[in-house]
Amino acid sequence: MCGISLWVSSKKIDKEDFKVFNDKVAHRGPDFSKIEIYECSNKYVALGHRRLSIIDLKNQSNQPMHYKSYVLVFNGEIYNYLELKKELEINGIIFETKSDTEVLLKSYIFWGEKCLEKFNGMFSFVIFDKDKMQLFFARDRFGIKPLYYFINNENFYFASEIKQFTSLKNFQPVGNINCIGNFINNRYLDYSEETFFKNIFQVRGGEAGFLDIKNLKFNKYRWYDISKSNDKKSESFLELFKKSIQLRLRSDVEIGSCLSGGIDSSSIVCVADKEMSKIKKKNYTIQTFTSCFKEKRYDERDFVEITKKFTSIKSHYVFPNGNSFFKDIEKIVYYQDEPFPSGSIYAQNCIFKDASMNGIKVMLDGQGADELFCGYSEIFYPTYFKSLTLLKKISEIVNSSNKKRILKFFLKEIISQNNKKNPSYIKKKYQDKFQNTFDCLKSHIDYFINYHLPALLHYEDRNSMRYSIEARLPFLDYKLVEFGYHTDDYKKIGSGIGKKIIREALKGITPDKILNNKLKKGFGTPQRKWIDENKYIIIDSIKKLFYFDIFEESELDTLLFNLKKNIFEESIVMRIYIFSVWLKVFKINKIV
Repeated sequence: MCGISLWVSSKKIDKEDFKVFNDKVAHRGPDFSKIEIYECSNKYVALGHRRLSIIDLKNQSNQPMHYKSYVLVFNGEIYNYLELKKELEINGIIFETKSDTEVLLKSYIFWGEKCLEKFNGMFSFVIFDKDKMQLFFARDRFGIKPLYYFINNENFYFASEIKQFTSLKNFQPVGNINCIGNFINNRYLDYSEETFFKNIFQVRGGEAGFLDIKNLKFNKYRWYDISKSNDKKSESFLELFKKSIQLRLRSDVEIGSCLSGGIDSSSIVCVADKEMSKIKKKNYTIQTFTSCFKEKRYDERDFVEITKKFTSIKSHYVFPNGNSFFKDIEKIVYYQDEPFPSGSIYAQNCIFKDASMNGIKVMLDGQGADELFCGYSEIFYPTYFKSLTLLKKISEIVNSSNKKRILKFFLKEIISQNNKKNPSYIKKKYQDKFQNTFDCLKSHIDYFINYHLPALLHYEDRNSMRYSIEARLPFLDYKLVEFGYHTDDYKKIGSGIGKKIIREALKGITPDKILNNKLKKGFGTPQRKWIDENKYIIIDSIKKLFYFDIFEESELDTLLFNLKKNIFEESIVMRIYIFSVWLKVFKINKIV
């Protein structure tokens, strides 16, 4: 897990300027740093790398890595590198290291672009072919690892994080109304190649491409589309889940795990605990980390203790609070690069901070399960129920373990249809720039994978890498994702609850009290209380938004007035506040 940097320029590249650009992500790779600059055909190419050593800790595996005319900078992990290495060795390829980095580079040399289809992992990388004078770049299937680019006149830049571009001379950060409007009004983030910074773009998950260095011709294409994936069901959920965790336990450093009281992380911990006893010493202890609150509604320690008794884990509890959130908010926004919608991102930040303080460099986490296996039952269930025949609807209600929950779904739906739409805080004349609809998607699972999950992956990557920790996500093994995508809804949801397939598959492996818990708390925080206790800090920050012409002043006035009277919707207040902090942190004076 690392940070990568790359420049292509018609002018000579200043080594110190490039070093500053590369060192902006020193937190992503504190173990080793190197930059290289090449001159070829009246162009200059600079590659930089910040290494977080996870697999093969020796210096031989440092980057940029060379082989023949190729130079690689790589961020991520190829989990099935041992299997690919054997396949390449059969074909006469010789290896000098024990790293997945060398496997990636020689896979590309042997298979070309098709190597991407063989990789099981999370990655973003750029390969410089000195002979062909071209760059090949790619991002993993679901966009777990980031890759951004910026084109300015006769210069092309790649980076792991947006903040790297702010170090460029004469760079003027400008806000992007498209992303800002969708975030403020609709809560959307990371839904397209655009970012909150005008003219800074991201390579999306499942995309790759080439850059011709001679003429700076840029060609990007989609190499992976889950809707076109094969419907293979030769293996069961449990088999795929165990294999996914086995691959993600490959590490030369200690592995820990996030742990809530929910099914996702609890199941990961229970399986990982058993697998660790096979590949490590029998008394190996996985350290787990949980955010806790005095408010019972948000606290899951009771369920964590159940998992703790069921395994040999060592648990750590962290206690995020409102005062610390507001003290650390500017740093959190800086490391996130873009605004985020709620205090839960801060709670996640606290977990990774505590893990780092306890010497952990790799953490497992449960992202993806809700999207794949109907964890958001309040969204999935009504659609599922409507699709049933009358007889099946009756059967579903009769057999439901929670009839009140089913009625609640439909009462909410009726109420929401009659409710007035939320006010727009963005002036009407700008709204045509960010009106996006996702009605074209075939199902909720398409929406969650393509538009909901990328934002969660963004938060996770920045929070973990802020503390030089690699986050690994077993539910996002592509074979498991494809299994979930092609599995019928009735196998994943029923009786008013989701994740049916997980609950059934993990009986005897995860504690029954965890599997039978029907209440999904989510990763929540008592942010309404935090807002109430710090509302004047929020009010002072939001007031500065009147400077920007894009906002409806009457709506902002109403929001601030209601906030003083403790009448507010916490979600929109938090979004607008964090957005105002983002403007300050990145010195944004213009939005277009």
